[in-house]
Amino acid sequence: GTCLGSLAVKADGQGDSSDALAMALQEKVDALMLLSQQEERHLLERNVNSALQTKTEELQRNLLQVTNEKVKALMELAQLKQEHQLLLEMKIENATLKESMDSMEHLTSSIHRLRLSLWKVKESVTSEGTVSSVLEVLNGVINEAKLLRTALGSSLPISWSIETEVGYIGDREGVDTVHQERGEEKIDTISAAGLEMVELLIFAAQLLRDM
Repeated sequence: GTCLGSLAVKADGQGDSSDALAMALQEKVDALMLLSQQEERHLLERNVNSALQTKTEELQRNLLQVTNEKVKALMELAQLKQEHQLLLEMKIENATLKESMDSMEHLTSSIHRLRLSLWKVKESVTSEGTVSSVLEVLNGVINEAKLLRTALGSSLPISWSIETEVGYIGDREGVDTVHQERGEEKIDTISAAGLEMVELLIFAAQLLRDM
């Protein structure tokens, strides 16, 4: 009976040791699995962070490229607009210049014709032509010159017409005031020169008529 009891105690002791060993092994396995899971999670986080960093850098590069391309496109558009405006201005200036040249040619032709008429009147007076025919020619020259003056005056500031009227009545103070105002206005020089020539023709014709 004593031997059997000893064997039973030994068996129980071995059983307890096996259970303890199994439990220790299980705990170690659990710890290793937990550690493995933590390392796997850390590795996953590192991979995710690395992927996010790479994606962020890629997006930043793309954004920078798009921004540069947009700035370049805007600069090219601004340059095209500037070139278009410059071309438009040149076309307008050319058209204005052509119109001015045409006006100058017409004005020169008209004044030349009126001057020849005055010359013929002078010749008629010298050769003792009839007074009625001379007056008729002079009045025709004056009337046509006044029409030219009206046409030219429409493209000049009002102060020019005022100066003409003031000049006839000899108001020196008024002329000075008009000159000061005229200096501040943009003048069409061709029309201004034409108006002065027409006024000179009218004055000469009136002198001949009043002789």
